[in-house]
Amino acid sequence: MLPSPWAILSIDAVTQTQPAASGVEGGSVTLDCAYETDARYYSLYWYKQHGAEKLVFLLWEYSDGLKKNEAGERCSADSKKSESSISLRITGVELRDSYFCAFNRDTR
Repeated sequence: MLPSPWAILSIDAVTQTQPAASGVEGGSVTLDCAYETDARYYSLYWYKQHGAEKLVFLLWEYSDGLKKNEAGERCSADSKKSESSISLRITGVELRDSYFCAFNRDTR
């Protein structure tokens, strides 16, 4: 079945605006993530990967402002809905760590 000519195609996008950031071991760094969506409800996530290990969930923020931080005081997020961005501030940086942001549309 072909889509109706009146069907609306929604595309969401997420981009880490700096693919790499430099810092000193044990120092602080801020990473930025921009997103594009027309969704009313969505979630933004940050994950960490140490070397080649599995991804570790750090924090989550829902479009209505609800937040969950499992990273403790080492990480904090600053969400700016008006700019469609979320930044991650990390203290105690380990140079082998990689950080990833993710987006999920809520279909309710």
